Amino acid sequence: MKAVRRAWQVLWVPMHPVQLVLGWAVWALYFVAMYASLSVTCAVRPGWAEAGATSGLNLTLLALTVLVAAGLMFWGRRCWQEAQAAGSGEVPASAVFVARVAACVHLMAAFAVLAIGLPAALLPACL
Repeated sequence: MKAVRRAWQVLWVPMHPVQLVLGWAVWALYFVAMYASLSVTCAVRPGWAEAGATSGLNLTLLALTVLVAAGLMFWGRRCWQEAQAAGSGEVPASAVFVARVAACVHLMAAFAVLAIGLPAALLPACL
């Protein structure tokens, strides 16, 4: 239990090196979840193509897209703010560098989530 608590604490530290891959890991999980749910749902209920872009599946995927992108943007901003606050302090320059790069990684991952999720708002679920 203590190891799990320690792992969660590491994920919340903006200057930890795990932040350099966390944004893309979240994007990869989103990508797999989105297309797996889309594929399974279209195989089970193929009639959703006639529903257009306002089907329940599309609205669910759009909500998931907005939530994940907002979370990544929040985390990117938090990393950037921590880097700005620590830039003039006694924090090592390498930790500030990690936080700045992590902020950019999180924001790029948020952009990738929005780019992948945009078709959920515009196209029918099952083509």
